[in-house]
Amino acid sequence: MGVILAPVDIEDPSLAILRKACGLAHDLGDSLTLLYVYELPSYAYAEGTVLPATLPRRIEAAARDALEGAAAQLGGSGVSIEVRVEHGGHPAETIARCAASSVAT
Repeated sequence: MGVILAPVDIEDPSLAILRKACGLAHDLGDSLTLLYVYELPSYAYAEGTVLPATLPRRIEAAARDALEGAAAQLGGSGVSIEVRVEHGGHPAETIARCAASSVAT
């Protein structure tokens, strides 16, 4: 059994493709991991870089809620669905790292 990694940006077109990914996972007998990757925005001032303290938690909570909602809509498909939210680094590099770790497990 393999894992299909579906990185999404939580916009409607991206979430709509999840039905296709879920169907593919079902046909192949694989599980499906919904992945959202974000970079923390920061604001540079002469005194240094400022990041609101609660922002990372708020971004992660909103992303997790959106992915869990999408996973719930895919429920009943017989596919095991995992929700994963990652941050740090460039999104493409983070997605590649997550894909490599999915293959290794």
